[in-house]
Amino acid sequence: MFGKGMGTIIKYKDISNIYQYVHKTNLVEDKREIRVEKVSGEEIKLCKIYLNGKSDDELIILMNYILEKNPNVQIGYNR
Repeated sequence: MFGKGMGTIIKYKDISNIYQYVHKTNLVEDKREIRVEKVSGEEIKLCKIYLNGKSDDELIILMNYILEKNPNVQIGYNR
C-alpha cells in the first residue's frame, strides 16, 4: 500500500492498528490523518485530508478497505 501524499509504503500484513488523528486550530477541526501502527510498534502517517467542513467519508472508506485486506487490524481513533 502506498500512502496518499505521504510517500509511505507499507504492507497490509504489517499493520496492527489504524486510526484517525484529528488536528484542530483554535478549537476548529482543520485536518485529519490516518495513522497506522505497525506490528513492530512503529507509528506512521499514512495520509491526511484537509476537511474544510467536508465529511471524513474518504478516510472511513480507506480504513475499511485496509480492514478487508488484513482482518487482524484494529480500528480506532486517536488515543
